[in-house]
Amino acid sequence: MSGHSKTRRPGPASASGTKRWRWGSGGDTQHARAQALQQSERLWEALTIKEFRTRRLRSLMGNPLLLTILCLVHRVRGSLPRRRLLLYRECVNVLLLHWQQAKGLALDVEGEQARQALQPVAWWLHQEEGQTRASAAALAPVLRKTLAEMHLDPGPERFLSIIRDRSGLLVGWDADSFGFMHLSFQEYLVALEAWSEDRVAEVVAHFGESWWKEVTLLLLALPEKPVFETFMRELVRRPAFTAHPELVGLCLEESLKVSATPFLEVLEEREEASWERDHAALRALKGMKDPRIVEVCRALSRSE
Repeated sequence: MSGHSKTRRPGPASASGTKRWRWGSGGDTQHARAQALQQSERLWEALTIKEFRTRRLRSLMGNPLLLTILCLVHRVRGSLPRRRLLLYRECVNVLLLHWQQAKGLALDVEGEQARQALQPVAWWLHQEEGQTRASAAALAPVLRKTLAEMHLDPGPERFLSIIRDRSGLLVGWDADSFGFMHLSFQEYLVALEAWSEDRVAEVVAHFGESWWKEVTLLLLALPEKPVFETFMRELVRRPAFTAHPELVGLCLEESLKVSATPFLEVLEEREEASWERDHAALRALKGMKDPRIVEVCRALSRSE
């Protein structure tokens, strides 16, 4: 694998920028201008809430093209999702479906099919730290297998061209180099691939690596069939569980649904007891409301 890209550090979005976009897309009648101004003010308010002040989301807002996508999401939904996973989902949907429809383009590949086909591409790219682009020849084997399984007609090269030319989610960095418009979209699709293809353990294996941090948090935040217990049962067996307490805490904070069960199981298995692992499990349980926690703690006290 090859192909690395430097992270661009764009400036923050501005209220005037969102208003210019709205004025340009709403017509020139007095009513249209008033409505556009009202919508742009609501959009700016949405972009300045606490949830949108993270470095990753500010990088989205600082890029004019990506800011346009946020504006499109706001226009389609009437609001912006507060959780970044849902925001990424809406951005991907806009790029793969609504943008093509808005431009009157025929849908050679349906949006949902395109997303499913791009998930293995994102996964393949993410296996090498820092890799955000690759040649069509390098991506072809991954896509050929996926497209065949999905019974889609376009070959790999044709599929890449369709997504590049008609959605913008996958962009051509040069004549023969493809990558996702923003690293966040790659990470989101990697998380979806891990969830849908039962690759949770493979993500756990990278716990503590900065390149996989956002993938981990997005995976745990997915609303469909939460994987928290599966993820944590795998993690508590690894040294990374005790080595990265801050990241474990962040996982607990951002997971859609948390459970005390994986940590209680650690405390109940006295044959393989480890002071460090027990301490990490107790720290993870802090603040959880589960009657079993008191019972297990009492049992631990009696065993000492």
